[in-house]
Amino acid sequence: MNAQALQTTDNLAMPAIDTTSPLALAATPVELATQSINGKYADLGGAGSALGATTTAVTAATSGAGFVRQFQNGVIGWNLLTGAHVLHGPILTRWNELGADKGFLGFPTTDVTPGNDVRADLLPTADAAKVRQLLTNYLDQRVLFYSTRDGQQLRQISTKTGQLQSDLWSAVQAPAVIQPTPVVALAVSGMNDVLNSEGYTQAAWWNRIPVAAWSLVTVIAICCNWLIGYGAHRTTTLLFVVLPLAVSISFFLIADIDSPRGGLIRVQPQNLVRLSQALHGR
Repeated sequence: MNAQALQTTDNLAMPAIDTTSPLALAATPVELATQSINGKYADLGGAGSALGATTTAVTAATSGAGFVRQFQNGVIGWNLLTGAHVLHGPILTRWNELGADKGFLGFPTTDVTPGNDVRADLLPTADAAKVRQLLTNYLDQRVLFYSTRDGQQLRQISTKTGQLQSDLWSAVQAPAVIQPTPVVALAVSGMNDVLNSEGYTQAAWWNRIPVAAWSLVTVIAICCNWLIGYGAHRTTTLLFVVLPLAVSISFFLIADIDSPRGGLIRVQPQNLVRLSQALHGR
């Protein structure tokens, strides 16, 4: 094989590397992490962004699997597999509580996505204030929907919820028509998710165990108890009641879980309550 053939083979086996990429320019992992973190920070707007000013240099993470840099209002973590991503606010607090990068979550794989109450700030000032107030009222109605059992109050909640949905959509639709920019479109998309979530919840409450399934389960339970009773002449009284009692408790739990507004098991909408408290406190 001549030298020209050898060179051609090597070119096929070793693709060209972009010498302008951060990976090629960085001599060490910390330099690569610093370039990636600084690039992410610059893309967000630097010191003028929500992160604020830098408070530490790029340092190795406690797990040894990457690097982090602290800022006034958040942190940017970097890992060779996930890249540089931003954490701040309650999500950063919870991430630290769970062990940060040493916990089971590991390094973040995406940036923190703003919630819909934060997306309202993307609208013009007057519209943002209106949407935020409507979101607060809408959230209060959703919390009441989960906590009340009174039929008349539920009908009132349903009426108010429908009216608030119309008001919320109108509040984001007007600025979107006047100023159809990608930033405003993000707020409209978030509002669409808010309105859709109510429909998904209502559909889940309507999708109950059908009567035919209950009938089949009941027939199976009766047959099983009958078989136990048929052979009970050789069974102690204690064992005789074990199966009927176990079946009864199982049926009770299934029926209770299948009745979200009744029964003994009550699930509180803790996420909605916490968000409602946050909005009322702002």
